[in-house]
Amino acid sequence: MKRKSMITMLVITPMLALSLTVLSACGKNTPATYSVTVTNGTGGGEYAEGATVTITANAPETGKEFTSWTINGVSVDDKTEAEITFTMPANAVTATANYGDVLYEFALENCTADKETAKFGEEVTFTADDIIGKRFDSWNIKGVDDLTGLDLTKSPITITMPANDINVAAVLEDIDYTVTVTGGTADKATAHYGDTVKITANEPETGKRFTKWTITGVDTSELVLTDRELTFTMPANAVTATANYDFEDYEIKVTGGLAQVNDGGLSPKLVAHYGDTVKIKAHTPETGKRFTGWTITGVDTSELVLTDRELTFTMPAGNVTATAVFEDIDYEVKVICRNTETKIAHYGEEVTITAENIEGKIFVRWAFTNLDTEGLDLTRAELSFTMPANNVTAKAIYDELITLTFEGTTAKSKVLQYEDNGSKSFRLPLGSGQELCTYTIELSNSAFTFKVYGSGGVEIEPYDNGGGFMCIDIAREDNYTIKVINTGAAANCKLTVTQI
Repeated sequence: MKRKSMITMLVITPMLALSLTVLSACGKNTPATYSVTVTNGTGGGEYAEGATVTITANAPETGKEFTSWTINGVSVDDKTEAEITFTMPANAVTATANYGDVLYEFALENCTADKETAKFGEEVTFTADDIIGKRFDSWNIKGVDDLTGLDLTKSPITITMPANDINVAAVLEDIDYTVTVTGGTADKATAHYGDTVKITANEPETGKRFTKWTITGVDTSELVLTDRELTFTMPANAVTATANYDFEDYEIKVTGGLAQVNDGGLSPKLVAHYGDTVKIKAHTPETGKRFTGWTITGVDTSELVLTDRELTFTMPAGNVTATAVFEDIDYEVKVICRNTETKIAHYGEEVTITAENIEGKIFVRWAFTNLDTEGLDLTRAELSFTMPANNVTAKAIYDELITLTFEGTTAKSKVLQYEDNGSKSFRLPLGSGQELCTYTIELSNSAFTFKVYGSGGVEIEPYDNGGGFMCIDIAREDNYTIKVINTGAAANCKLTVTQI
């Protein structure tokens, strides 16, 4: 606040007691005088009418300032001057110098005062501003000579006002707020309000992936929490950030077997994580096959015995495929005819065997070991069957071939004895030059039946000629075989063949 200047020089004017000297001895008159009374100033006394009078206000006390004169008995144009001059009237004059308190100002920084101005000796309380992100440290006060007894580290503080303006500054310091990052790093461990902070998630461990940040202490509405690197403005509090990671899902695919992860369920296709314990087990081989080993990609197999049906390994950081390899088992088919021939066959394959033609013998049937012959016609020289899951032996059974001799148009066998369910084979040679001929075939015992085969082993179906005889037609020169079969108990029989 601007204050008036004060005149501190005191001007003393000698008081003239009398304007005229009266010499009573001479009988002369004395001039009249009038009093000037000054309060809080100088220049008072007795003055004659018309005299020039100067009065001066006393110097102000500390913290005070001259404001004006209160004057009675004379008119003064400007009563605000500390020294005034007037012409003495023909009457007494009283003058009082008036003073007021000086209002001192204070320049403030980072703080407030409980009043706008203060008088000398008045107490003023100053309070540090509450600024976000800062804390009060101390006071910096200029214009107060004696700070004794004041704790400049406390706010608020109360100061007795000196007789001058003062400067009061609250020294504030930035608050250090911690930035705590788990699973990552920050570009600063402590930050101040308003600082720019950058956090970065660590590179994921093997088999894991970064998923998102969990952050407390800062508004995340504008942040993309799935970004590995984030930048934010530091708030006025500590911030904690946690980088979250999750396992990568890797696939295990097993062909020809099943997989198991950490003692879970079995399946040919599973999801596993890096470091999981994985077991794979090949299926039980199908009939006629055997397990030979594993073909595996995606995992180090140097420590695995790939020929074991069940393997255990630690899941790598990648997909794994495993294929159980099976192969057909080689089974032997041993065919015994004139010689013994061995061939290799696999389960389920169709195998064909053929009995050799042996001079003087006639093929009767096949005798098998290790083969279910149900549904097979074992009397066929060329026979096909489905290979079982074991070795098979087939032995061709032959009979001696009995040649029939024609006498004219008839050929008869002698009466022959047959074993139970046995048979006899007869060769039916035809003469040279014969064309298409029909022959009847008769058996002397109804417990017997017969079959006719051409030279190629093809069965010829007989037919009933209507007269109760079974007949066959022979279309060309050939050797035919008639097999007489005992269908009942052991007995004897005689064969008769007649050309019609």
